[in-house]
Amino acid sequence: MIDVRLFGQTVIFVEGVPLGPGALGGVKPRQILEQLAVNLGTPVSKHRLADGLWEGKPPASYIATLESYVSLLRSRLGAGKGKKSPLVTTHSGYMLDPARTRVDLAECQQLLDAPQSGHAGLRQIDQALNLMSGELLADSPYASWAETERETLSRTLQSACTCAAAQARELDDGERALWFAQVATSQGAFTEAAWQELMQALSIAGRRDEALRSYATLRAGMLDEIGVEPGPASQRIYLSILRDTSGDEQSSADSHEVHTLLQLLRQVLESGGRLDPNFEPELAWFARMLLTRAA
Repeated sequence: MIDVRLFGQTVIFVEGVPLGPGALGGVKPRQILEQLAVNLGTPVSKHRLADGLWEGKPPASYIATLESYVSLLRSRLGAGKGKKSPLVTTHSGYMLDPARTRVDLAECQQLLDAPQSGHAGLRQIDQALNLMSGELLADSPYASWAETERETLSRTLQSACTCAAAQARELDDGERALWFAQVATSQGAFTEAAWQELMQALSIAGRRDEALRSYATLRAGMLDEIGVEPGPASQRIYLSILRDTSGDEQSSADSHEVHTLLQLLRQVLESGGRLDPNFEPELAWFARMLLTRAA
């Protein structure tokens, strides 16, 4: 049994014994093992492995070179040869046998892909986060295939943590709702659902000024990345939080909030006054508040 850990520096354990740095025979043998590990149980063709090793420009003799790297890997792993080896030869390439290989990334993905409901589901997401002891494939920071794996994991993590934040909020676990929402929004992409959960979690925690600033961050990010304003659902959450905040003597709602309100009103006017009926009471309240401030 071999244990491959891909979070942080790549570390290999053979029958519980860690291999030392450089024990795999160099960068390319290690990257072959990494590519097989991220595809645990799925055959990877020699062409695909070579494409990753040489960034789409493998040498003419890449087959022989690749086979020599695999032979070296099997020798260094020392985990059996032929049918006994966890590194299996397939029809057109190679595969890591999931029955004889453990990969932390595979376990993490399994936890994120199918969480249970309720508190058990939240614990499952916690377990996945605990497996992430560092950046995925940190030893291959510039390899395009590794960057693709990091992006895929980031999207999966954002989706799972957004759902977990909503679940925690429904279970009245505000602290965990905020934690999951913060993880979700830290993944880079301005996915509205994640930022909606962050705004609501901050508001529940009594940190309404931060919730308002979160909307401003979301709005700026969406305008910069895709050139559109946040949708009605995000706006309703923002308006509701600002309405609650307006009665707070400690509120920092100032010209920034007024500017955002004016932007929302302008959107409605530019759309011909068409508005979700559920949004109208909040907007009417906003209009009254603007008039009061202007007076």
